Amino acid sequence: MSKTKNHGEGEYLVDVCWWKQQNGKYWIELALESEWIDTEDEIDGDFFKLIDLKAIRKIWVCSYGPRIYLRRKKYLIDSVRSARFTFPGEKYLILNLPESMRQSEKNRLTIHTFWMDAKGQVFDLPDEIVVNSAMTTV
Repeated sequence: MSKTKNHGEGEYLVDVCWWKQQNGKYWIELALESEWIDTEDEIDGDFFKLIDLKAIRKIWVCSYGPRIYLRRKKYLIDSVRSARFTFPGEKYLILNLPESMRQSEKNRLTIHTFWMDAKGQVFDLPDEIVVNSAMTTV
């Protein structure tokens, strides 16, 4: 598995990070990272941030096209499985929102989704959720 070429120095920010404190202890409850750029190196750099963070819930939002979705899904699972350090209770929610230029899908949002644990075990969710919206004009 190739790692990202240009990452490892500089900023290390995530898009959303919620932490919690209780009884004198604190932890990261949720970390969310998204990437809309279509270069795999940039995408991988952001996903690896989630792997590195020790958080109970991790959410990855991306926009893989239908031709690469299954390959990228396998890559995400393999990346989590090969992580050196994991937190047993962490869970990943993957949300893929592919963009479509088809006129027939103009009022439709398709979301491919799955859960996985720190070992890369995938949990059942509907593989595809479709939301239709009626366009109205005033």
